[in-house]
Amino acid sequence: MTFITLTDDRGGLSGFPVGFTPVGRDDLGDVLASDLEGRVWVFPHGAGDWTRKTPAFASVQDLARFVAFQAKLEIPASASLDALRSLKAEVEAFVKGLRQAPYAREAARECLASLREEIADKRFAGSRRGKSLAARQELGQRCDEALRAAGAPGQWIVRPHSERSQALVVMGPVSAEWNEQRLRAVLQPLLHDEHELLFFARP
Repeated sequence: MTFITLTDDRGGLSGFPVGFTPVGRDDLGDVLASDLEGRVWVFPHGAGDWTRKTPAFASVQDLARFVAFQAKLEIPASASLDALRSLKAEVEAFVKGLRQAPYAREAARECLASLREEIADKRFAGSRRGKSLAARQELGQRCDEALRAAGAPGQWIVRPHSERSQALVVMGPVSAEWNEQRLRAVLQPLLHDEHELLFFARP
């Protein structure tokens, strides 16, 4: 998302239309300006002139409210599932309180879409299936390291199978020397009895 900075600086605004007062700019360099009735419009930068504009906020006060809130539209990387749900509710409530604010609605739409994805990811990660996948991913990385330590030539990748919940896919330059039997001898000590190895040769 882009952040708005409140400013009345007219630098670089030669020919800006009469009847509009600059009140802010966003990270893209777009100018936000209020008209004689107090409504706020956004003028795209780089358009060649100032004839293009779209509604942004119903008032300068609404713009100021959004600027005070906009930092919350950045999702913390370490946020818990409960924190994400709380933030989602807060963003939804905030944007509902702004009338005729297309700029705020678009920013909130992007944030909420990301929040829904993050919430779904964390819910999956906390589920039995998600924990199983994470455990198999970690196991696959240990298998990668074991093959390198054993001197297996070339690039080997061991990853969870996309459909078989207990299977690991082993991909690499399978050869007469490094055949399935030898690969299993290296990897089997790392596995639990329920895990299955599926081998795919690749250059």
